[in-house]
Amino acid sequence: MLAENGHPKAALDACDRALSVIASKFPDAPEPPEALLLLRNALSAQLGSIQISTTLQQGVLTLTWRVIPGASYRLESSTDLRAWTLRETNFVESSGSASWTTSPSAQTEFFRLVVE
Repeated sequence: MLAENGHPKAALDACDRALSVIASKFPDAPEPPEALLLLRNALSAQLGSIQISTTLQQGVLTLTWRVIPGASYRLESSTDLRAWTLRETNFVESSGSASWTTSPSAQTEFFRLVVE
């Protein structure tokens, strides 16, 4: 794993800080170090791939996903894919996964999970 102490989000944050330091100390450099960019891209890809499973039973929708250690999540919903409403930010991990349950208020409702 390309992670700082098993925490990909912390490692990604460290890469971003390093890139900022390099940019401020060497403003005339043609580009940041390639190895650091490759590491940042790999960490970003690791964080960006979240699969959500869904169940709908008796009008109750449950979303479940694997938790990335050290990452925070923001769950949003939309009825038109243009305007998004924050639904939840505090998730409790249980055995490496988190879930969220709701009774959908609209006939069509979309959900997205954002890693912060």
